[in-house]
Amino acid sequence: MPIPVAIHKLVVRLHLDHLVMWANSGTRQSAREVGGNVHQAGHDLIQTQIVHQGLTRAEVQGMIEARITELKAESALPMHVEPARLPEPLAVEVAVDGFGIIRAFDLEGSRVHLDFYVANDSQESVSVTGVMLTVNDCLLRIKQFFTRDGELRVPDPGCALREVGPGSFDRLSIEFENAGASIVYSEGIRGQLDIQLSDGRSVVGSFSTGPLALKAIFAEIDEWCREHNSAMAFDVPIESARR
Repeated sequence: MPIPVAIHKLVVRLHLDHLVMWANSGTRQSAREVGGNVHQAGHDLIQTQIVHQGLTRAEVQGMIEARITELKAESALPMHVEPARLPEPLAVEVAVDGFGIIRAFDLEGSRVHLDFYVANDSQESVSVTGVMLTVNDCLLRIKQFFTRDGELRVPDPGCALREVGPGSFDRLSIEFENAGASIVYSEGIRGQLDIQLSDGRSVVGSFSTGPLALKAIFAEIDEWCREHNSAMAFDVPIESARR
């Protein structure tokens, strides 16, 4: 009893898949190389096993061509796709915990004091290489570091931006200024502190207040500063947000 043609077609497909595994074993071949191997092996298959079992040469040749087309499409796909890697979360945070406004009899522009922490939760040391402060859209830069001596704030020339060790934090007190622009405080305070790190990343800390009635306070302080040819800094309560 002759074997149905459909079964012979399945046998041809299995032979072709076996030939593909043989042609590709141990190496990643191109679609052209795999196709060439199957072409050659397919012609051998026509000559030796299939023709006398009820399939014509044209039928077997058509099956081989169709399988080669499928192989080209399959080999065009990558064998292995690396999963997308999300950026590692930044393990460094900055938090502002003190903001003071400086008034002086001879002050031009704006000057403020800022106290903040840099916390390093990573396993490696990080270096702070730059700091910029924006208050109510006014950009201020570092003037000097300071330290507290009781009620006084005195310059600290020995202090500088520095390294923060793994699993530790550092507290910095910096005086910022912009000699060419005056901060407008009528709508309260919105501040942003940008910390640049040695690896090129940056960390941002923000702080704010509600509306402040500072006009009368400034008038009183400014009068005192003029009478005493002096300066005064007064602290403003703020709400700090880490990022």
